[in-house]
Amino acid sequence: MKFTLFFTILIATQSFIILSASRFRDNGDGTIYDAGTRLIWQKCIAGTSGTNCSTGNEIGFNWESAINYCQSLSLGGRGDWRLPNINELVSIIDYNFVYPAINTSYFPTKPNVNNSLYSSTSSPTATTTSSMSIDFREGILSWAWKTGPSAAYVVRCVVGP
Repeated sequence: MKFTLFFTILIATQSFIILSASRFRDNGDGTIYDAGTRLIWQKCIAGTSGTNCSTGNEIGFNWESAINYCQSLSLGGRGDWRLPNINELVSIIDYNFVYPAINTSYFPTKPNVNNSLYSSTSSPTATTTSSMSIDFREGILSWAWKTGPSAAYVVRCVVGP
């Protein structure tokens, strides 16, 4: 029941955000501004860089390492980065695209990204061993182990209100 309610809230939140390319602005410093949410996003996933994020390879993080990575990130003249919560991640899903379900003009991904689960700070109720995540191949809400051999998730950090 609680999971269904949480998922319904996410869908309701998503439906109020205008999903258009004009909503995003590339700041030219490795960050993307989202006028719909007033958040600033890390353009390239952790481990990649360059204008089209084609240099390097994505790094898989467990939950605690993902939080630490974002907290230590210095990008776009800012040092107050954090791992996004699940609602923030949901806000950049764009169902006009699939594989991945995100606008790659603003949020480039490498063509052969093996891991499409993006971690968040949110945890399902009644558990401390998993966190909420988004599978950006199709824009599906999921959960992920915080630690263990299968805990290696893609990270895109955020700053904002």
